[in-house]
Amino acid sequence: MQISTIAVIGGLGKIGDRVVERLDGRNSPVMNGISRILCRQPKDFFDYARQTAATGIWSFQS
Repeated sequence: MQISTIAVIGGLGKIGDRVVERLDGRNSPVMNGISRILCRQPKDFFDYARQTAATGIWSFQS
């Protein structure tokens, strides 16, 4: 569904809000696609960010 369609439906009040909640993905079931693709459990983003920051790759150099 396109963003403009969701915006129009969302402008319809409470009924529109309920339709948008159903269609915008927030009620999608949790799936295991990432685990299946990676053949492992996905890494927590906080852990990834902490480990990557520790390498210095994100440090600013002018």
